[in-house]
Amino acid sequence: MLTYAISIQVNKKKLGAPRKYDGKFNSSDLSRLKFVKEIKPGVSLYTLVVWSCCLNCQMSLACISEVQANGKIKNALLFSTDIHLPPEQIVEYYQARFQIEFIFRDAKQFTGLSDCQARHLPRLDFHFNASLIALNLAKYELSSCLSFICQVVCVFYGLL
Repeated sequence: MLTYAISIQVNKKKLGAPRKYDGKFNSSDLSRLKFVKEIKPGVSLYTLVVWSCCLNCQMSLACISEVQANGKIKNALLFSTDIHLPPEQIVEYYQARFQIEFIFRDAKQFTGLSDCQARHLPRLDFHFNASLIALNLAKYELSSCLSFICQVVCVFYGLL
């Protein structure tokens, strides 16, 4: 559960401990978030420091808000425990993370990354390297074929 963090510890009540947060966080209400920039038309980046009750610490929140074709707003929430990290950097870290996850997913599905039965470290190292190299070569071949096909189509239609 996320809550709005209070930047200044003010005890509005006379009794009890000072408040740590100011209500539950609502991802559909962007009015309390600070607008950072528009990434591209229809996609905006917002930020806010929130309190995480589960981790018991403040977190930096980067919210990517996208207006879809049907008019609905779709929000993606990205978090970091480093509250001084800029929201643009949080987005870059998440983009890199997902690219790495896609590489491992493709390597497991198409080049047998998880199919090795060896137990010795040099053999495992060789298998992992061979699997990832095969994936990189396949992606390079695909990109070169696509660029060749695009060139052929452009020549055929007289665009070059």
